[in-house]
Amino acid sequence: MAGELVALLQLVRMRAALVATVTSPEFIATRSFQGLAGLFQIPEFWKYAFSLLRSQYAIMRTLRLADCKGPGMDKLYYYVMQADRCNPKYLKHAEQLEDAPWMTDDVIEVLDSTKDAASFNYDGRG
Repeated sequence: MAGELVALLQLVRMRAALVATVTSPEFIATRSFQGLAGLFQIPEFWKYAFSLLRSQYAIMRTLRLADCKGPGMDKLYYYVMQADRCNPKYLKHAEQLEDAPWMTDDVIEVLDSTKDAASFNYDGRG
């Protein structure tokens, strides 16, 4: 459960490594994933991703409680209260970032293309 959120959390955690990779001469020479490489270099993208994660983190923890074998009603109550408190605050912040000038048509196209793994150009031949 919540696999996409866990993957996005790992992506944000590995920000420094991703930026270093996409700016290295070896990566640039491969000419692959140019859209994602450009997206990773936009600081507002990382703020946007972090805001989305902050808004959904309590909900993700609630879903992860379903995977636990032990009792968790006290944790469930806590995470539901956290979700009620955090969601409006951070979703509003994410919406403001979404309406900012950095969210161009090219960025939206890259974000939409990453929804489907088949749209990636793995071998560089199209």
